[in-house]
Amino acid sequence: LTSGIYTIEPSKTGWRFWPNKMEYTMFDSNLVNQDYVGRPFSVTRLVNPMVQVSSGIAVTPMRGSSSIDSEIGVTVPLGAFSLITTLTLTSTEVPESNNKTIKVVGYGVDIVNDKNLQPVKGIIITINYDDSAISGYNKDNLVIGRYDDSAECWVGLPTTKSGTNKLVAGSNHLSKFALLESALVMDLSNIKVYPNPYNPTTSLHGKLKVTNLPMNSVLKLYSVAGRFVRELKEVDYGNLGWLEWDGKNNKGDEVGRGIYLYQIEDAAGNKKTGKIGLVK
Repeated sequence: LTSGIYTIEPSKTGWRFWPNKMEYTMFDSNLVNQDYVGRPFSVTRLVNPMVQVSSGIAVTPMRGSSSIDSEIGVTVPLGAFSLITTLTLTSTEVPESNNKTIKVVGYGVDIVNDKNLQPVKGIIITINYDDSAISGYNKDNLVIGRYDDSAECWVGLPTTKSGTNKLVAGSNHLSKFALLESALVMDLSNIKVYPNPYNPTTSLHGKLKVTNLPMNSVLKLYSVAGRFVRELKEVDYGNLGWLEWDGKNNKGDEVGRGIYLYQIEDAAGNKKTGKIGLVK
């Protein structure tokens, strides 16, 4: 080629590539290791219980911020399904969050199979993203989320970082998956504890509810004398920003009526304290 500036942009109908293009100045010699990774917007794979399967797709740009596509992949381990099934991954727009502590960063993937089976072993979800795709979000607070159709809400999954701009999480359900920003640090004054006073007999479902919790918060209950009563973790309720107390201690025994002290601590170490009246 003659000297000059060249742009190489791979394309294939229904596919996206990373990087989406590369620019070169001059061609004085052969260039090697100029690789692109391509993923389709939708893919169907046959899953055999005796074979591990990995697949990935492109997802449309993160909401309102970037023209660069991201990639979501799934790995299905040996024995994850009891029968041979066809797994389909499709790029999709995902629902907004109805939880103040969770924001949906962008579009995601819908994973289904033709036999409506759920995995008996956890599948592995990975999301690769570009920095421009998360503009305006706190990168340190990003997690992978699964949408719970029955509860119509997002469930944050325990997520680990794997290299630059790559997140990995496990799930024992097929659903819609997307990138979420979890409010690890927030104004704890938004937390609500109700009903207060609390009556296990007359309250809805017999539970005291604590809502608007930051993800991974912990609630500890004490008697007015300072004796430890109960510990509850927000993560045990699916990272949905709430938890419930049934009026029992850590041994499962019902506690007596009176005043109880609570302490809520978020993942950043911020604390909120208060009192609960228990009546019977």
